[in-house]
Amino acid sequence: MAAINAELWVENVGEAMAWYESVLGFTWVRPESRENVSHGEMRIENSNSLVFNDTLPGPGAVDVVLEQLTHGYPRGTGLVLLIELNETDIDGYYDQVTARSVKIVEPLADRFGGRARMFRIEDPYGFILTFIKRRNVT
Repeated sequence: MAAINAELWVENVGEAMAWYESVLGFTWVRPESRENVSHGEMRIENSNSLVFNDTLPGPGAVDVVLEQLTHGYPRGTGLVLLIELNETDIDGYYDQVTARSVKIVEPLADRFGGRARMFRIEDPYGFILTFIKRRNVT
């Protein structure tokens, strides 16, 4: 089965991953060492990986994308990460996240006629994350 993973380019991968771990509860998948991290992967629950890469220029297409990022839209524009929480109590998770002074873009509320609860935040790197928990409503 194919998987789609989001790849976030940040200026300090280790710092970004530490923020996602301590503030949002993501777990490190790779690398095992946390020293001089330029690429890494994280997960929440049993989700696909969230991949972090250093924005230092590299060969090929990376340079082209970096050029577009520096002369076009700000990082994170046009991209919203949707994170479905299946096992986690979203109300309790929201309380934990807001207690850590995270920038709330949309507060926790029922959506889609009560079929889901969700909230949105902005991380320190400009990416918008939507956390959603679907309900089995008949």
